[in-house]
Amino acid sequence: MNMRKYLKYRWITRNRVRLPLDYIKGKRDKRRLEKKLPQLRTFSKQSHAAVEDLRSYYDEYILNFSSNDMAISLELAVFLMTLCYLIKPKRILDLGSGFSSFVFRRYQSRTYPRAEIWTIDDNPYWLEQTRIFLSSYDLLDDNLAIWNAFIQEEQGDFDLILHDLGSMEIREETLTKVITLSRPNGLIVLDDFHKTKYRASVTQKLKHFEFEFYSLRSYTIDKLGRYSILLTDYKKK
Repeated sequence: MNMRKYLKYRWITRNRVRLPLDYIKGKRDKRRLEKKLPQLRTFSKQSHAAVEDLRSYYDEYILNFSSNDMAISLELAVFLMTLCYLIKPKRILDLGSGFSSFVFRRYQSRTYPRAEIWTIDDNPYWLEQTRIFLSSYDLLDDNLAIWNAFIQEEQGDFDLILHDLGSMEIREETLTKVITLSRPNGLIVLDDFHKTKYRASVTQKLKHFEFEFYSLRSYTIDKLGRYSILLTDYKKK
């Protein structure tokens, strides 16, 4: 076998092995997570309503404000909306403004007392675009801030955090700080865990913390192969 054929063979075999293992882990973690959060056992039924609720708004957002490879996936949006209804977080940190901001604030508009939501970005332009999109649907646009200013606020103890801030490099750099913003039993969702370099960086940084770690592949895998993970039971070593 020449070198070209050997390299092709190695690529094929590695990918054939990796993809089923990701699938298996996602299914296994789904069962584990449903034991941790029994509310998620009704996710399949509950998520249908979220799909119907969000799809048209998502299509508009993709058409007029962003693109389907830049915005969070509809699958993740549905997961976040459903999760909010199931666990009823009182304080939410939305890192990386965009369609996730619409999801959280639409949830907020339907709860009483209203959940406290902070929407944070590292880019003033995108933060303003988010404000425009929220205002167009009469959703609250308070607590929108730039990351560097926000971390001076000494906020913390969030029940639910989505970490989707800026570039992958920025997410890696800010991850340790983000973790400290969670309350001890809070939930942290990290998007784009399909990216090998990011996955390796996150795994290395998490060695300094204790977490329960769950793949959300079964809930959030989209047509681009993107999926998220969930961290909970945070304890600083």
